[in-house]
Amino acid sequence: GDGGAAGADGNGGANGDGGGSVNDDGGGSGSLGDGTVTDGGGGGGFCAPGGTQSCLCPPNYPGVQVCKDDASGWDKCDCGSPNLDAGGGQPDTSGQTDTASGSETAVEDECIERTRDIYVVTTEKVLLRFKPAQMQLEVVGTLSCPAGGGWEPFSMSVDRDADAWVLYQPGLGGAGKLFKVSTLDASCQPTGFQPGQQGMELFGMGFSADAAGAKEEHLYIAGGSSGSFSSSKGKLATISMPGLQVASIGTINVGPGAPELTGNGLGELWGFFPSTSPPTVRQIDKTTGQTGKTFDLPANSLQMVQAWAFAQWSGNFYLFFKSVLDPASSVWRVNGLTGETEKVIANTGYTIVGAGVSSCAPTSEED
Repeated sequence: GDGGAAGADGNGGANGDGGGSVNDDGGGSGSLGDGTVTDGGGGGGFCAPGGTQSCLCPPNYPGVQVCKDDASGWDKCDCGSPNLDAGGGQPDTSGQTDTASGSETAVEDECIERTRDIYVVTTEKVLLRFKPAQMQLEVVGTLSCPAGGGWEPFSMSVDRDADAWVLYQPGLGGAGKLFKVSTLDASCQPTGFQPGQQGMELFGMGFSADAAGAKEEHLYIAGGSSGSFSSSKGKLATISMPGLQVASIGTINVGPGAPELTGNGLGELWGFFPSTSPPTVRQIDKTTGQTGKTFDLPANSLQMVQAWAFAQWSGNFYLFFKSVLDPASSVWRVNGLTGETEKVIANTGYTIVGAGVSSCAPTSEED
C-alpha cells in the first residue's frame, strides 16, 4: 500500500510462476473465495512471442494485446472497432483508455480508471493488478528498473495519477532506491530521491489524502535502518512531492518492526504490524505516529512472517502474507468495521513484497 503502501522483508522464499488458476484450498478461517491469476504467458520469457490476450477497453470494443517478439511483455492494448452487436448503442468510454491519444478519461474527481484497484509487486519484479471485487490478479508487466545486480523490490505505493512508487533494496543491506513505475505497462524510470535521508534506509509507504475527499495527498513512510527494520520501532516520515525530501514526524509507538502502510481518500493512515503479538492492523496518527483503533489478527495463521504487503480498499483491508513455511503469498481480507479476518486466496503463486492503492480507490462498498 499501499497503503497503499506496501512492504516486506523481501528475503528468500520460493515463488511460483503465477500462471494458470489459483483456487483456495479452504485453509484459514471464515468463508473463502476463489482467486484467478492470468498472465497469458508461456515459455521462458514473460509471455510467448506473438501470443495474444484480451485487455481492458470500453464496452463492446474487442481489446487485444500481442506479446512482443523478445517476450519481454505485451504491446499496448488495441481496442479496434466497436462491436455494437454485443450490446447495441454507443459504448460508454468513461474511465477507459483513449488509444488514439494514449490518455485516460476520468472516472470521477479527475481520477482515471486505473486508480480504482490495488497493485502488488513480487520478488521476481512482476507488477500485478489485484481486483478485490473479482478476487483476480492480472499481470501488468515485468519491472526493469536500473537498480543494479542483486537489488529487488521491497515496498510500493500508488498515487492519484496511477503511478507506482517502488522501493528497491540492495541484497547486502543498506539504503533503498526509489523508482517511478507505470501501472499501465510496468515501465520504470529513476527518480531524484536521495537514499538514506533521515536514517530511512528501508520503509513501507502509503499515499493518504490530506483530508476526506481532498485531491491533495502526501506520501507517508515508516521504517528506519536496514539492520533494524524488523526489530526496532519504526519511524514515521513523509516524502515531499516533487522534491522527494524526507521529513521526520516521530517514532511509531508500537513494535517491534516497522509497519507496512496504506492510506485512503478519507485522509486516514493505517499500518499492518506483522511482528506484534498478536499481529495487528492499527490506525496511525499522521501528525504524531501514535496508533489508535486496533484490530487483532489471528496469530496462529499469520506467524513466522517472511514477506508482507498491505492495502485498504472499499472499507476493508487486504493483507498479502507469506510465512517462512509457505510456498507463496496468500491474501487475507480484514473487515474494516469488525476486524473479522478471512483468507480469500490461499496461494497466489507469487512472493508479494509490496502493495499500493491510490487515494482515488473506493473507500466504502457504496463507492
